[in-house]
Amino acid sequence: MACLIENDHHFTVSIPSYEDKDGVTHYQINVVVGTVSWVVFHRYKDFVELHETLVTDHCLSKEMLPRKKYIGNRDPQFIEKRKSCLENYLQTVIAFLQKAMPFVLLKFLDFDKYDISCILQNMAFNLKRENTFVESVEGPIEYTFSPLQLHAISERLQKCCFPNESYNNDFDFSHILEFCYNSKTVIIRGNRSNIGSSNLICNNLTFELTFFKTAVNLYFYNVQLSNIYDLGSLRQSVTSFVVYNSNMEQFSDALLCDKVHKTHEESEEHVWNKLMNIDFSWNEFKRIDKSISLSPNLRSLTMDGNQMKTIDNTHLIPNLTHLSICANDITIKECLASKLACVSHLNLSQNKIDTLLPFAKLVSLQELNLASNKICDSKEIKYISDLPKLNYLVLTGNPVSTIIDYRIKVFEYFNVRASYLCLDNERPSQKELDTAAVLRALTVVREGKTPILSQTTA
Repeated sequence: MACLIENDHHFTVSIPSYEDKDGVTHYQINVVVGTVSWVVFHRYKDFVELHETLVTDHCLSKEMLPRKKYIGNRDPQFIEKRKSCLENYLQTVIAFLQKAMPFVLLKFLDFDKYDISCILQNMAFNLKRENTFVESVEGPIEYTFSPLQLHAISERLQKCCFPNESYNNDFDFSHILEFCYNSKTVIIRGNRSNIGSSNLICNNLTFELTFFKTAVNLYFYNVQLSNIYDLGSLRQSVTSFVVYNSNMEQFSDALLCDKVHKTHEESEEHVWNKLMNIDFSWNEFKRIDKSISLSPNLRSLTMDGNQMKTIDNTHLIPNLTHLSICANDITIKECLASKLACVSHLNLSQNKIDTLLPFAKLVSLQELNLASNKICDSKEIKYISDLPKLNYLVLTGNPVSTIIDYRIKVFEYFNVRASYLCLDNERPSQKELDTAAVLRALTVVREGKTPILSQTTA
């Protein structure tokens, strides 16, 4: 990331070429600050506007800028000559104003997109102008950070002060720190591409998060978490942690992202004691690894859109009540009672499950979503029909849901509890309950047992 203040002797500007866009000549300006470089395009009119401001505010001579030409300004030889003159103009202006470097000149050269000081000035000004320090009627105002902004803040924290912060209170770095300190929800959205026309790649920038002291909700979207080198106190404050599309393969990639050596056998300071909700959807997890033990008080876990085939290590989070692992490759044959003993809401839709036997002893289960799996036989319903708390079941998208009288057969298995069951997001009709009760009675009679009448026909 560029820092002109520290690289003023390694700062060059050149105009190597030009482009014709819709009949207008745009000059390509190459800017290099240290190891960072980018490209800016401006037409002659932009140079005129810049020069007028510099003449008025910074006492530049009116004669410095090449004069406008009305006839023959499309001639290649003229454009080539003007290109050289404009390059000389920029280099002369920069040499003359190098100590002051007015913001209008920096903005003309796109420093506000790539330079630490300029990015922080814009950020401080916008935060103050938008009054983001005050909570709205609906709650705290949310702000989405980029790795570029967080890198700029992190770099600034390692320095005493930037000279141009003091002349205008609107640009004061303390505005940013105050906002970060009071932010309850932190949203960070990354990008794998280059930043603008520069050689900087957004997701390659390192940053810390120590300046977020009171955050409770942490969201990462398309961020390279290995570039975070200090989480600060977030482990002691965050209750909800969401990471999407970040190529994670194990829980330590997030929970220990600021540690070089990642192992679940960490000290107490690395445990996320207040963390109750994790959503690590759309990554590259193949299993729930033992690093999940770093969040011992977890209540809700979402792992949608990964590459998981089994459910492992959930015994390390004994307080888990909500689990969602949809759109994976889950196939289950073994009993889940020891793994999901306290789970009340389970979503395993869009997987490869072909039997309900593994769910037979989940006595805490209230909601079960198995949409779009491979359950074929209605007799499978018997394995879950006696679960005492189950009142919501989704089987749509399975082969079983296409058989004749599918809903009636399901309600028949649930017997007296059928009226409490919401099947495929629809409560049973009275006709369905009556039909299921009759079929159940006939089945019982055939088996030579005393019929148990449903509450609707008793």
